[in-house]
Amino acid sequence: MRTDGTGTHGAGTHRRNSAERKRKQKECQRRTALPGFNKKIVAPDGEIIVALQNQTTVDFGMPLRVMTEDALEYDVQRRMCKDEKLHKGEKLAPVITIVFYYGAQIWSGPTDLADMVKIPEEFKWLKKYIRPYAMLLITPENVDAAWFSGGWREVFEILQRRNDEKEMQRYLQKKRSVYEKLPEDTNRLIFALTGHLDYYNALKRKGERAVMCKAFEDHYKSGVEEGKNIGIHQGISQGLGRGIGAMIRENQEEGKTTESIIDKLQKYFSLSREEALGYIRCNQK
Repeated sequence: MRTDGTGTHGAGTHRRNSAERKRKQKECQRRTALPGFNKKIVAPDGEIIVALQNQTTVDFGMPLRVMTEDALEYDVQRRMCKDEKLHKGEKLAPVITIVFYYGAQIWSGPTDLADMVKIPEEFKWLKKYIRPYAMLLITPENVDAAWFSGGWREVFEILQRRNDEKEMQRYLQKKRSVYEKLPEDTNRLIFALTGHLDYYNALKRKGERAVMCKAFEDHYKSGVEEGKNIGIHQGISQGLGRGIGAMIRENQEEGKTTESIIDKLQKYFSLSREEALGYIRCNQK
């Protein structure tokens, strides 16, 4: 055994290195805890890192966000190397970020960092040196739902019809048996992505199973009834307006003063003076 303290020093160094590795691992976990979903896919000769960014609104800075988060992920890998440096022959695992957009409007933002850069006119010749950094954007409109399985096909097919009420109704009637048998996690995801999570949670609190077909039917019926009620109120309002107008014109033809007409409108229609004057102005001969 060595007596010069080298053995003890070596053990201490090992403990410090072990502690440092644990610190780096914790730092990696913190740095990679980005919004969305990150998954490491391992192959026999390496790995890739796939990150999913969920978007419900158009973010006009999304390509920059993607590039920044990709760079952070690559930096985490670099910091895991010996001395936090890449050495000859060492390679980083590729990072692929997928932006999944399922907002109500069609995506209208840029999909490449180069599209976010404005080059002054006198420096247009530098454009060829601006390197593109394109992001991978997936929307319900630019994918074929048939490519997917495991419930994702049903998710995309619902999202593709989310802005067409009649088509949604026809589709759900045709696929009722499919959606009634979906796993609970897929079912909940559909409710969340279509803005019906409150309805889902309300049924769950009652101990009932939420099914998209039933939810859409209830939503459609509610909309129809609301439309009917609005129509009734509009009809009443229009009829009342025509009645007031007829009364004003009749009194004007009889030579009644404006003050006299205002008094009658306030008496028979419970209008304020300002409201009565407004109707009189609209019915001036």
